[in-house]
Parts: sequence; structure tokens; C-alpha cells
Amino acid sequence: MMITNTIKNLAGRHRPDFISRCNLDVANAQTLEPFIGLLTTSVCRQSDKSFFWDGMRSFPSGHTSFSFAGFTYLALWLGGHMHIGDRRGRTYKSFVVLVPLLTAMLIGVSRTKDYRHHWQDVLAGAILGIFMGWFGYHQYYPSPFDATVDPSVPHPPRIPETPPVHSFDMKSFSRVAGDGNGGTGIELGLNSAASAAVSTAPGLAAMEQPRHLAHNNASTGSVYSQQYGSQVQPRTPAQAHGASSRDSLVGSSYRTH
Repeated sequence: MMITNTIKNLAGRHRPDFISRCNLDVANAQTLEPFIGLLTTSVCRQSDKSFFWDGMRSFPSGHTSFSFAGFTYLALWLGGHMHIGDRRGRTYKSFVVLVPLLTAMLIGVSRTKDYRHHWQDVLAGAILGIFMGWFGYHQYYPSPFDATVDPSVPHPPRIPETPPVHSFDMKSFSRVAGDGNGGTGIELGLNSAASAAVSTAPGLAAMEQPRHLAHNNASTGSVYSQQYGSQVQPRTPAQAHGASSRDSLVGSSYRTH
């Protein structure tokens, strides 16, 4: 929205319906402005200034850029959760993933049909929206076509969250630091009093221990939590989507013959 509105105000391109918005005073046009082939806004009789000035904010199309940004994100999200990159050739997945983009395209085309935008405005808005949707999606998820990871699982948290010891305590966060071995170390991030309470309360330590610490009690290594542990280290294409290798599917008879 920030980029779209900034370009709109800088470009100042007239919408296709600008003459209608202007409510041109045809009878007195030559009197109000010397007729030399050019006219200024002095020949316009539009009293609604906001409606009038909006007629000069055509490029790029805001409806198109907003819809493509949101629906591109949705299309990538559906592709990741449906494992569209598993190389199985299931065509129905492509139709499901492309439905949001088709919806965004129909919104963009409608802006030319009602004379609110030129086709160049719609094209620029679509390009801007697709790029921003792609950029925003990759901040949280890997590519749906990445065969080395599970695309339905988001990236590991940059700052893992540690739960409070008591219900009235505030949550704290621990920053990730390298362990010197190419992995990522985890620091608890709780204050000393809270840490002491965890260690002394019977049964509380195991219950309240953060997931990433319970999974890796040494507080070092490349594992964030049980949920994200499989995302840290690359996996083979056969393991990426929970699929079996070809040899395991056909059995030993394939290898024998």
C-alpha cells in the first residue's frame, strides 16, 4: 500500500473517466481559458475535491496491486501445503493453486471495464503485487518447489519464545547465537529467579521447559524445537515431502530385474 500510494501521488496520471469527473463546462470553456488546444482545471465544475483529485491517481492500479499481493501469498501458501513441488504430476493441485491468481486477474480486468484504469495501470499493479506477495511469503515459508525441505512448515523462529514460569509472568525471548560448529545455540532467556523456580519446583521443570530445550537439553546445536528440527538440516528429495524412494516403492524385484 505504501509503494502503490507513493507512486500514485508522484505519477499523477489521469484516469480514463477524468473528463466525467471534471464535469467540464463546455459552453464557457473558451471564455474561462484561452482556447489554444490545452485546458486547465478552471473549466471543471466538480465541487467534490476529493473525488476530483482522485481522478489524477490512476497509475498504478491499487485494487490490482493489493489483490495480487494477497492472492499471490495465498497461492504460494496453498502450493506449499498441498506439496505442489513433489513431482507427482497431480494436475488438480495446479488448478487449486491458480484459482487465487485468476481471482486477482479478474479484479484487475474489472478496473479497465469500468474506466477507472488504463491497461498499463493494471499491468504495473499486477507486477508490483506479485513481487510483494512473493517477497512477503518467503519471509516465513520456503519455496513450494524446494525439494529439500517441507514447504508447509515455516522457517525456524529467529528469536525463540520461552514460556512463562507462572501464568502471571511475562514471556521472554532468547536470541540465537552460533555454537561454533555451524549450528545454532539456544539461550534460555529467563531471569535467575524464574530459572531457580523451574529447577526447584517438583515436576515443573519438565512441564514448563521450552520445546526447543526439551528437544536439545544441552542448549546447543542446530535444532530449534521438535517442530522445526527437521527444517534445519537439508533432506533428500525423497524425504522432503514424506515420500518413499522409487526402490522402496517397487520392491526388490525392480532391483533384481
